[in-house]
Amino acid sequence: MTSVDPLLEERCRAAGGTVCGETEAYAVAKELMKTWPHTQLPGFDFPIEWSNIYCAREETWYNDLVIEAFTTTLSAKYGKNKTIFLLQLQLPDKNEGNRVPEATRVALEKATEDYIFLPINLNSSHWACIVVDNVKGALMCYDSVDRRTHLKLLQAIANEIISTTLTGFAQTTMHSPTQKDSDRCGLFVCLFFWKRLWKEAGSEYTHMGLRLRRWEVLHAIIEFSKGQGA
Repeated sequence: MTSVDPLLEERCRAAGGTVCGETEAYAVAKELMKTWPHTQLPGFDFPIEWSNIYCAREETWYNDLVIEAFTTTLSAKYGKNKTIFLLQLQLPDKNEGNRVPEATRVALEKATEDYIFLPINLNSSHWACIVVDNVKGALMCYDSVDRRTHLKLLQAIANEIISTTLTGFAQTTMHSPTQKDSDRCGLFVCLFFWKRLWKEAGSEYTHMGLRLRRWEVLHAIIEFSKGQGA
C-alpha cells in the first residue's frame, strides 16, 4: 500500500507504549497497512473508507471525515455531546447575518446535549471551531493559529447564533493553545473539543505529545468501528 507513509509502522512502534501499549499500536499500524484502501469502516452513519483515515500520519491535514468519525467516538464514549459542521467559508466573507443555515439553527435550538461541537473549514485549508456549552450558556470561539481575521469571523457567527437561536448565551474567545506548524489545525480543534469532555486531552503539546494524540484519534476511530461491526 504505497499511499501510506512507509515510516508509519515504525512510528507506531516508537509511540506505542504511551498510546495504547506497543502490541496494540503495532497491530493498528499493521491493520492500516494491510487493509484495502477502499474498504468501508463499519459502524458510522456516513460512508468512510480506510483511505480516509490515512491522515493519522504526521504532516498531513485532517479531512472532515476523520473529524466526524472521531467526534462520533466521543459522543459514544462520553455522551451528552454532538457535532454539527458549519458551512465552509471563503475569506473575506461578506454574507454577514446569513452564515448559519436554518437547519443548523433548528438543530442547535433542539439540542439537549451539554456540548455541541461546530467545526468550520476556512478557505478549504484551515479548521477552526465554535463550541456551544449548554451548561454554562456560552459559545467558545477557537482558532489554533489565533488569526484576527479568523476570530472575527467566528465571533460574528457566534453572535448570529446567539441573536437568532441561543438568546442570552455569552460569547468568549479562546487564544490558546496554538499550533506551531501548518498541518495540525484539525487535530487541534479535535483536542479542543475533546478537552471539554476529558481534561487530559489537551495537556501535552510537544511534538511527541501531538504525535501520540494523532495515534489516539486513529485508535479511537478503529476501535469504535470494530465494536459497532462486531
